[in-house]
Amino acid sequence: MDILLADNLDLGVENGTYGLQQDGETTLLQAFFTDARVNNQRGYWLDIKSSEVWQFNQKRLTQEVVNDLQETAKEIADSLVNEGLYDRIETSVFIQDGVLTLQLKCYDKKNIIVNRKFAI
Repeated sequence: MDILLADNLDLGVENGTYGLQQDGETTLLQAFFTDARVNNQRGYWLDIKSSEVWQFNQKRLTQEVVNDLQETAKEIADSLVNEGLYDRIETSVFIQDGVLTLQLKCYDKKNIIVNRKFAI
């Protein structure tokens, strides 16, 4: 059973009961934003979906960094599609107002079910 995470990544509680995730968004957030250990630093040590997206929050805003994050995001998205969470995930990385930004569009049966932007 997957528990719902609120937009602030806190547990979703409704009427005193933990809510269940809808549209796979909690799994999506976990896969993209749970820290992976790198050189025994930072990150979550249990065997769960995790990524190295957190490493990009301190990098310079260059096209090379945009390209690297796009590649990382695409790998994560492909793994979620291969597991059947969504039919397709579009990833887009760009610099907007001086902020490295990741946009995710997740589709199920040609309908968009998640469309979110994240400041990295």
